[in-house]
Amino acid sequence: MGVSLAGIGAVTSYGWGVDDLWAGALSSRTSIKRYGEYGEYQNPFLALIEDPDPNSRESLYTRVLKYIVDEALTDAKSKGWKQTNKVALIHSSVYGDDRAMEEFHQDKWNDHEYKLKYAYLMPSTIANRIARAHNFNGPFLQINSMCASGSAAILHAKMLIDAGIVDSALVLNGDVCGTPNHLKGFTHMGVVDSTIMPEEWSKPFQENTRGLIGAEGAVAMLLTKDSSDKYYDVLGGAMTNDAFSLTRIDPAYTQLRRCIEEGLVNANVAQDKVSTYNSHGPGTSQCNMAEKFLVETYFKEAQVYSFKPLVGHCMSAAAGVELVLEAMAQKNELIPAPLVTSKPIIENLLDGPTTRKKGIGAKVSIGLGGTNTVLLLDAA
Repeated sequence: MGVSLAGIGAVTSYGWGVDDLWAGALSSRTSIKRYGEYGEYQNPFLALIEDPDPNSRESLYTRVLKYIVDEALTDAKSKGWKQTNKVALIHSSVYGDDRAMEEFHQDKWNDHEYKLKYAYLMPSTIANRIARAHNFNGPFLQINSMCASGSAAILHAKMLIDAGIVDSALVLNGDVCGTPNHLKGFTHMGVVDSTIMPEEWSKPFQENTRGLIGAEGAVAMLLTKDSSDKYYDVLGGAMTNDAFSLTRIDPAYTQLRRCIEEGLVNANVAQDKVSTYNSHGPGTSQCNMAEKFLVETYFKEAQVYSFKPLVGHCMSAAAGVELVLEAMAQKNELIPAPLVTSKPIIENLLDGPTTRKKGIGAKVSIGLGGTNTVLLLDAA
């Protein structure tokens, strides 16, 4: 029995729902836009989630997670998924509900309010609410592999299912934390300049790319034992760590190469059978060169694309958002690649929406702190 993706849910800067994400990406219209006064920033370029009810008693983060869970489970059930109580909940975030954290530290609450707001900052609280609402009795795991969290969470879900510990796993990736404080942090790190037009700043696999675009997003993915109605099978993958630098990729690419090679072996896939390469592709110069190396070493014939010029860099949800888009791309046999705006540095970079070649898909993600991940995915 294999492990399959059977249900998806998403909230992104394109809107609430997978349909909005797919329609937005397919239009080649970026979700990145100018915002007004944002902390100390004037008219920055960002890709933020719109809040339809800013006066809600529940935080935006809580409402987003509840929405994507319901969408993914409804999707899976419509395809014939039969739930048991042996469902794991795997949640990944970098900052989690940071707006609630900032509000909590205003320290203006009475004793009862303080206890409630403190409890709601804990990852176990939203997990408990979801488990109770849907009768999930499998384990709850909190995973943080920074920008590679989505892929790492999928691999952990597959391990739990393969080991027979659970029948299914619901993976949640979400960071709804694009606050002015975080924009300031990434600006000082030198990877973000929100004053520059996105197509001039962030150009994955193209010349003169300089950095990434800050974004928010959250997705839910329901993994289960082999199902006849599914988006794709997760064949396998691998995870390694450079153990090199907080923010830089090891220029020798030793562990990055090991990740790809072990992932192919784990999935029992020959590299020439990989037809598509869904990249990390944030637009930073060092990721540009690292992934150029991977493409030219392992995936010369694959269709190469990055979704980040469309949705921005969604932190822990980055890989997850891209895995949901990959699911729709495989289902529709169409890759909603962004338009190329500068001279490509590789020959096989897609320019706009393109018919997907048949074959195995590779999804590579690279996280701060040296995390490397690869997933190998087989279209249903």
